[in-house]
Amino acid sequence: MKIFLIEIKGNSNFAHNGLAYLIGNLSAVHEIKIFDLNVSDMTESELLEKIKKEKPNLIGFSMKSFNLNRTIEFAKKIKQISDAKLAIGGPHITLCAKDFFLKDNKGVFDFGFQGEAELSFAGFCDFFTDSEKYKNIKGLIYKDGNVWVFNPKPVLENLDELKFPDFACFYEKIDFEKQGGYPLLTSRGCPYQCIYCSVSKVSGKKWRARTAENVIFELKQAILSFGIKEFKIIDDNFTFDIDRAKKFCEILIKENLNLKWSCPNGLRADRIDSELAELMQKSGCRAVSLGIESGDEKVFNFINKGEKLEDIKKAAKILKKADIEVSGFFIIGLPFETKKSIKKSLKFIENLGINHIKWNMLVPYPETFLWNWVLKNGRFLKSFTEGQHFSKMNSVRPVFETSDYTAKERIAFYKTANLSTGAYVYVFKIPKNKFLFYLKYTVFLLRYNPILLFKKAAKKIFF
Repeated sequence: MKIFLIEIKGNSNFAHNGLAYLIGNLSAVHEIKIFDLNVSDMTESELLEKIKKEKPNLIGFSMKSFNLNRTIEFAKKIKQISDAKLAIGGPHITLCAKDFFLKDNKGVFDFGFQGEAELSFAGFCDFFTDSEKYKNIKGLIYKDGNVWVFNPKPVLENLDELKFPDFACFYEKIDFEKQGGYPLLTSRGCPYQCIYCSVSKVSGKKWRARTAENVIFELKQAILSFGIKEFKIIDDNFTFDIDRAKKFCEILIKENLNLKWSCPNGLRADRIDSELAELMQKSGCRAVSLGIESGDEKVFNFINKGEKLEDIKKAAKILKKADIEVSGFFIIGLPFETKKSIKKSLKFIENLGINHIKWNMLVPYPETFLWNWVLKNGRFLKSFTEGQHFSKMNSVRPVFETSDYTAKERIAFYKTANLSTGAYVYVFKIPKNKFLFYLKYTVFLLRYNPILLFKKAAKKIFF
């Protein structure tokens, strides 16, 4: 069977690890291609022509919440030129399957997949022409007459049973070095209950991990197949089991693979100790991120991370001592946040002395504590599917507000925070001309953070 898998262009610059896992676990009898428009120069029009010419039997989409409308519109265009069956999966479907198929789908997609779909999708493809066999597949969404059936989500207990992701099937060759390294997923799930996070709803509350040996073997295969020199761990909780993380580093050192690596998705500050940091650095780790979210203790405690700000300070100190570059994630728009909160966060960042800061605009997701909090205490301005955490196009807009914290104030704080920590690209388009950059920077600082502008001017004049 001929299968096309598609990811519509969004705000990612990285190859889709999830689609690669789907392909890696499919039977070799199928003819498969991945079209990830985030890492391809191919246009949607060119892809439509390719579909028309090659006539795949099944076309699958992976979809995040914010590109729901674009995905549906493109799928509608495919329907006009192709007889292929259309399937859809990804985080949004796992989180909002019934809402999507009973309201948004409008007859466009024939099938859906919830949860960890590697084995489910493989089984479905093998039984594609036999509905009686595929009806019992876990996670499958299908139509029985006029009724949509939602099979229970699968949970993969032993991740070592999965085959490695297959990046060779991408339509265009992936330049892993350009993307900051080979994407490596070593664990899934999250037992923590941060009020804004949907990870436990998407990948499960139970943390499950691959063995260190299995992960190392994938890296060896990636070196042979793609000549990688660097990798990035994309887990949500890589160091949840500190002993396992240490063992991974020890094997990496012993095997002498000579790879640099990083943890850009964020580590928990309370799951790092000095021994682990030293092993990470010795095994090639050069940079990590910490999920900090707020430097205001009242706000920080309410988001229920299960950490303390003291844990953040301690972790940053340990990592810096081990000569690992540290970045931090912060969120604008959290409950009880005020202008004073932003100032506290900026002061906290200054005291931490970490390298880079990324500010995210808060987006509530269904089934989270925050979603219910907004329903009770605020008002939605638009669908959460239109929300963006950050964007280099200066297009970030909040999807909700409260009576004491308006959308206009949230936008102003978002810009103030980014300007204050040097993340100008999230506020305005950077001109190539140096003079124009400083002019733009001055104008935006004057509008959103005049005190910082005066401080910088005074420093230039007197020092």
